[in-house]
Amino acid sequence: MKKIIGVIIINLFLSNNAFASLLSRSPSMFGVELMSSISNYKQTKCLINHNYNNLGLDNFILTQYSTKDTTGPNWSNWIYTNSKLPVSEGCINPKVENDDFFNFHVKIFPKTKEIYEISAIYKKVYKYKGTELENNLLFQDLNNTTSDSVFLSVRNTECQAMAGKIFKVIERSQKKKGFKKGYGKSFDESFKSVLIKGKNKYKKEIEVSSSCSIRANNNKTIAKKDLNYSWPFLVKVSIALEEYSTQKRIKAEKKLLKEIERGNTNPDINTKGLE
Repeated sequence: MKKIIGVIIINLFLSNNAFASLLSRSPSMFGVELMSSISNYKQTKCLINHNYNNLGLDNFILTQYSTKDTTGPNWSNWIYTNSKLPVSEGCINPKVENDDFFNFHVKIFPKTKEIYEISAIYKKVYKYKGTELENNLLFQDLNNTTSDSVFLSVRNTECQAMAGKIFKVIERSQKKKGFKKGYGKSFDESFKSVLIKGKNKYKKEIEVSSSCSIRANNNKTIAKKDLNYSWPFLVKVSIALEEYSTQKRIKAEKKLLKEIERGNTNPDINTKGLE
């Protein structure tokens, strides 16, 4: 099962199931479109507790042995199973299947239930001991402190290289939909950029990112006592609406939901005699 990036491209964008997505001009990944309704997709439980010692061919996670997250969202009731908080994120089945990835995860606006972020994890596990990554010259001085923790650098590793390859595939796909490179946004070892389409009030911005980290949790800091432990690194990719505007909208929708709970929302204006 030797998989090269060309196969990933074919699986991502050229399967029969992807045809409708290719025709769409909306930013998407795995056939899941930003700003589309969560009701367009079948919801599922995210996978957790992976076995990093019993891996498949090419060190791919055998997700059939992973555990389904039972504390995740109850999509039918729109609440989390362990609280009364409204669902704001969870896993779905993508429109375009790709067996090299798992945990197709979306974040949604609290009231409109429209998707503003899509992410997924590449199944290949890259194992590195802390002692192999801590000595990167760029971070030697930063790690030479009395702190009990140490930052691990993935610079020039195969994991970071794959993160970069997948990033270019996703970025190229969005450019085919009319988006152009705006500016880079990465201040660390991850790959991030903002893509722009249109101008003025028709301007749209999306953020594309790809990174390699421990268990794909965006963390590369460990305790110094664990430097000899072999850590599982995975690649996580995502596309999202521009962060600042998204956070403003989330705040506004949460405020409106609270007003609805209080019964304070206004009816439509009767404009008779006003116009």
